[in-house]
Amino acid sequence: MDLNVLTLVTVTRRKRRTNGERDMKLVNLINTFARDEDGAVTVDWVVLTAAIVGLGIAVLTTVGGATDDYATEIGNHLSSLGIKTTY
Repeated sequence: MDLNVLTLVTVTRRKRRTNGERDMKLVNLINTFARDEDGAVTVDWVVLTAAIVGLGIAVLTTVGGATDDYATEIGNHLSSLGIKTTY
């Protein structure tokens, strides 16, 4: 066999990983994921947005009944005034 062919076969042969090496790769992957903070800002914005929406709904629920009553009162008052058609 030619020396170059033997070297090529030796270089291209993949070494099999042992269970310990696979476990270490998994541990490294988990550690990298735990240290990654790319999504932390997104979570903060989602929480802040949800709080603002919740506050808006609470305010509208509290004030909504009073505004309906007040709008009805204004409508009744305007209906009783009438419209002047001659100048």
